[in-house]
Amino acid sequence: MYIKKIFATLLAFALLVSTGCTKWENTPVIEPPPTSVASQEDATPMDAVRIPWDSEDSLNAYTCQSLQNFYIAGLLADPLVTLSPTYEIEYRLALEIISEPLRCSIKLRNDLSFPDGTGLKAEDVMHSIQQARSSILYGSVLGNISEVTTPDDYTVIITLAQPDIFFVNTLTFPIYPMGSELVSAPMGVGRFLFDQNTQTLSRNTKYTPMVKNIETIHLTDIPTIEEQSYALMEGRIDLMYSDMQSDLTTGMGTGYRQVPLSNMLYLSVNSASIGHDPIIRTALDDFAPRDTIARKTYHGFAASSNIPINPIGAKMTPSGKQKSIAPSLYLSTLAQNGWLPTQTGVLYKDQTVLALQFIVNEENTQHVSVANILADSYRAIGIELTIVPLPYEEYQNAVGRGEYDLYLGEVALSANHDIAPLIFSGSPLSPMTHYSQELVDIYNQVKMGSTDQIQLEKQLQLEKSVIPLIFKRGLLNFSRDFSSNIVATEQDIFYNIVDW
Repeated sequence: MYIKKIFATLLAFALLVSTGCTKWENTPVIEPPPTSVASQEDATPMDAVRIPWDSEDSLNAYTCQSLQNFYIAGLLADPLVTLSPTYEIEYRLALEIISEPLRCSIKLRNDLSFPDGTGLKAEDVMHSIQQARSSILYGSVLGNISEVTTPDDYTVIITLAQPDIFFVNTLTFPIYPMGSELVSAPMGVGRFLFDQNTQTLSRNTKYTPMVKNIETIHLTDIPTIEEQSYALMEGRIDLMYSDMQSDLTTGMGTGYRQVPLSNMLYLSVNSASIGHDPIIRTALDDFAPRDTIARKTYHGFAASSNIPINPIGAKMTPSGKQKSIAPSLYLSTLAQNGWLPTQTGVLYKDQTVLALQFIVNEENTQHVSVANILADSYRAIGIELTIVPLPYEEYQNAVGRGEYDLYLGEVALSANHDIAPLIFSGSPLSPMTHYSQELVDIYNQVKMGSTDQIQLEKQLQLEKSVIPLIFKRGLLNFSRDFSSNIVATEQDIFYNIVDW
């Protein structure tokens, strides 16, 4: 499980109401309904937990390569803010944040100290920002920073190159003390302290609020997800997290929590080859069997959505279900718009036949499964897909050159409401979309804070160059003896460990 996979699953898509100048306050946490395979009501609180890690990897969030180590690193160092399960900003090291389109002013708490007794200062934050910007994991999302200044010991001012009222959502990287960049297990202001000799984490008694029940976390050296799955079944560990890249992790243990992820699976339409006929784009959207995809391919660990906004954070209620309309009635609507069936049942209009080349990455078995489900559904309304599985490099090149009618893609949307990759082409895997200037204008207004994001959501429902299908979910498995009050987020699977 390497850093590319971490990057693809870490950043949550937080969507917040836009204002021109926003003062972010602490907001109440609403715990999502539990999703587990066994009731844990009778479980007694535990004072020790065994979790997996990779002893050959670091516990530095900016350099570690493994998924488990990354989340352990989050126990040793807090960020400025964290995102709640409902994607609201919650302060950790920050006391107050004022977010403007081109400026983010951060006031730090003045009562915090690192384990060695030195106080947290603005220069530590500035140094951590520099480390985060140079890391693979955080570099792209922090690329909009043009300047960082520290007018006093407890103030950090970040100036942005482009307006982004949601930039505050990206301040979820850990803060380390100056001079810790070469330390393999740097300790910030965190809920736990690491002991290299015993390979354990001990509760930080100076942390507020202090962890209630868990006094010790034992790190068990089990580097791979597959090995961790068996270790959980055999009772050698108590908890493990998976981003659901392997079927072996499905259903391990006797309890679990689904963790909403920012990874969106989508269908991209090549306007250059298919054209701009809205009735066809609507047909592709209406007959995309999202619930079937979520159930059959992702075993229920996915949420349907027809807009590129995570359902858990959307202001509108995205409609992800297939419309209950008979294919015969839909064919009648298509015929009224000039699309008639050939002898084989495939639709045509003005010498355009809807026999479409659909490219997919053959190295991703889940994507191949989704492609087949889509092809079966579209065939019922006269749209014939020829699935063309390609090795990843060939697939990437074909997308970049626009050599497709449709392609199946996956993107990790970032925490600052940035859907620019779905609007503007610029990288080999950016969808070659043709969104209207109206949508681009609304997007820019939202980032400026002059328009509410719900206007963008409404426009996204109208334009179908990118047809979202599902947002994936991760899986946090735990043993039968574990307490049931676990709340996990994409940024922090130990989000509420203080209450375990």
